[in-house]
Amino acid sequence: TAMNPGRAALDCVYITNTAALDGPSQVTFDDCWISPYTAGKWSINAQICQDLRLLGGTLAPYVLGTVGANGVLCAGGLTVLGTHIEGTDPTNTDAIGIQYLGANGGLIAPSNCSLFGTGVVIGDGTAAGASGYTIAGTIGNNNDADIIITNGGTRTGVILEIGVSNGTPTIIDNRRDLDGVYEVVLLRGGGFSNATI
Repeated sequence: TAMNPGRAALDCVYITNTAALDGPSQVTFDDCWISPYTAGKWSINAQICQDLRLLGGTLAPYVLGTVGANGVLCAGGLTVLGTHIEGTDPTNTDAIGIQYLGANGGLIAPSNCSLFGTGVVIGDGTAAGASGYTIAGTIGNNNDADIIITNGGTRTGVILEIGVSNGTPTIIDNRRDLDGVYEVVLLRGGGFSNATI
């Protein structure tokens, strides 16, 4: 369990490297509970990690209106299986549940990812690649979009049926719409598509 209420703080978990080391190759969180309270900071910030695994557990970033903390940021391989990732305010517009910047492969299948500005963001809008991911699970009830595929670099991946029982998921593919590149395969309504989301 990790949380930082009542004060400005950094990310709850920040995985980094030192001059002598190249950062960890593998980090696993098994049934963790992490709740950051500082706007713009992350429950888990793993920009220096080859393989980050979240198995079960809860990330509960504190979100109030348009200001909020975020879930997980990963620039290596990412596995999210059955983790509950939930903000605290359905009107939020800036917080992110999961941001994947990696190219080592990602299996993003939370038991819940909701009440953020955006549930899942693939890439960061630059030429840096973010690819090799599969997204599935309960991702919905986010304010701006449930999934955003950013423009810029390679974003090759697959989105399986996602969403919640009380709504239709919102998926924005800026790689397609702004760059004219069709890299995301979507399964919806029993059929695959790489042209229409």
